[in-house]
Amino acid sequence: MSNVTDITAEYLVEEMNKNPDMWEIIDVREEYEYQDAHIKGAKNIPMGRLKDEIDSIDWGKNVVFVCRSGGRSLEIAVEVAEMGYGVKNLLGGMIEFSKIAPELVEGNFTDY
Repeated sequence: MSNVTDITAEYLVEEMNKNPDMWEIIDVREEYEYQDAHIKGAKNIPMGRLKDEIDSIDWGKNVVFVCRSGGRSLEIAVEVAEMGYGVKNLLGGMIEFSKIAPELVEGNFTDY
């Protein structure tokens, strides 16, 4: 069993509002997707580069992976958890997050 916890957009927004400095949000989408729109404060580390850049993640924080809908982020979260890290996956990804908290999204997210 991997060490991945699924979290909802509602939960993430609530927790970010309580203690924003305790969250390390990693957007695993491609750079052009991130440039269009992303969660404020999120780091962009596309899936293909994540293993090379794993040491750039602040593992002292709650690490959550996000993508457009939650599929790619779950895939990478499982891989990273198998390496021994505890991670979270944002259910519904940017689609759900942008509905719940558009004020926390930088850019103009469109579900394409």
